[in-house]
Amino acid sequence: MYFVTARNTNSAACGPAQLFFTPDAFMFFSTQVTPTSVSGVASGATAQFRVVITSDPSVPEGSTSIGFTIIATGGNVVRGAVTYTVSLDNPTGCNRQRVALSFNANPPAVPPQTAVVYRITARNVDNVQCGPDTFSLLPFSRHFVSITANGPFVIPPQGSATFDLTIQASDLFGPGSVIDEEFTALGQRHLPPNLSQNGVVFYRVQ
Repeated sequence: MYFVTARNTNSAACGPAQLFFTPDAFMFFSTQVTPTSVSGVASGATAQFRVVITSDPSVPEGSTSIGFTIIATGGNVVRGAVTYTVSLDNPTGCNRQRVALSFNANPPAVPPQTAVVYRITARNVDNVQCGPDTFSLLPFSRHFVSITANGPFVIPPQGSATFDLTIQASDLFGPGSVIDEEFTALGQRHLPPNLSQNGVVFYRVQ
């Protein structure tokens, strides 16, 4: 929550002014202003606006400048901004984030029917107030392809675990075949679609 104070700097001869507060539109941020305008602001007097900014849970750690415009009757315009900071160590509560993945999607081609293990590291980027969560790797099932994944793993905030995703194609896939295997990583407390993470690896036959 922010409080923005605007002063009417017109000369006394101009009479009272009405001030309008207009926030910029930002993706993944919502802004509520109370009031949106104040009338009868005399020369030298001030008006105060209450600004509440809420970010989407997907917003990463860091600072964002949220701009706004204050317009006075008569055409005077002034620009301003407030700084919104997301911290994963925020002590005010749990801020769940999408799980982060790292892996090699394109290992070398292998002879037919060879089992290939893809090591997929999942990092829980929640802040410490969220506590640990249990994460699973869910591969997409394919005909004539054996796909397994180990786990699940309990991962604490800022911790990570490595899954073994094993793929073995049947003899129906000859030399030069390429199979793209999709999977989803998610936690028991990360079930909404915006908190899971999808990935894809490629199995190539020599």
